[in-house]
Amino acid sequence: MKTKQSLLLVLAFVCVFAGSVCAQESQPQEPQSQQTSAPAPNPSLDIQGGRIYLLGPGDVVDIRVFGQPDLNGTAQVDSDGNLSALPFLEVPIRAKCRTEKDVQKDIQIAYAKLINNPQVSVRISERNSRQPATVFGAVRQATRIEM
Repeated sequence: MKTKQSLLLVLAFVCVFAGSVCAQESQPQEPQSQQTSAPAPNPSLDIQGGRIYLLGPGDVVDIRVFGQPDLNGTAQVDSDGNLSALPFLEVPIRAKCRTEKDVQKDIQIAYAKLINNPQVSVRISERNSRQPATVFGAVRQATRIEM
């Protein structure tokens, strides 16, 4: 009886394995040059493969303008989602739901009206707009996770 069950189990395994091999062979193969190419970049991921962080109210950014120490500093995204405390700029820069690169471009355009070809760097120094989630209950250890 055990031998018969073992034989049926082996036979089932062989059938499943053969089916998976046939399914792989039936899929069209891409030319070798296309298989080795890098995957298409996902616009919602950054270079390291992490999610791109979108700014929100409460986040703090560090702004540097090369050769202009009076324009360097930090700014906090206000409750309306703008950077309104930038030196010499009357119009606030919209930051809510935008990446640091998008904000950098807008600041560069705004300062281009005051100085010739400004080189602007924007870096997120504090991420305060998204509160961490707390995982508790039937888990090994209660943990706070940045979302």
